Amino acid sequence: RRDKKNHTRWAIDILLPNATELSTHIDMRYFPFILTCIVFLGASTPSLAETNPFTPVFSDVILDLPIMPGLTEDMDAAVIFDKEQGRFVETAASGQIKVDTIKLFYEKALPPLGWKAVTGTVFHRDQEVLKLKFEEHNNNIVVFFTLTPQT
Repeated sequence: RRDKKNHTRWAIDILLPNATELSTHIDMRYFPFILTCIVFLGASTPSLAETNPFTPVFSDVILDLPIMPGLTEDMDAAVIFDKEQGRFVETAASGQIKVDTIKLFYEKALPPLGWKAVTGTVFHRDQEVLKLKFEEHNNNIVVFFTLTPQT
């Protein structure tokens, strides 16, 4: 509906179409500018997956092993052997995180993926065992993940 005083303004009723006290006036001359701003801001805003710190990242070597946020996987440390007895896989990830924090993360993250904790650093699933070993190098904690068949 048009405002009688100024034909370039439109009255937009919010929630209640007959309640003029709740109406907002938008100068339609600025509409293309506002629309352009909305489109450009929407295009430049990162997606939820890029901004969500809880989006899981998985190992490139042990595909169903989550990598804790703050750790970076070292692909040069990867070793993979497929044998009749099962797969033997080792990979490593490092970061400036306390060992206790890393242990707590994996104690919480692995059970939903089917792993059962044997100890704080050893997990069992199906016929495989996952072991975590920690070393300190240049003020970084390096976590070695070793996946072996259960013996």
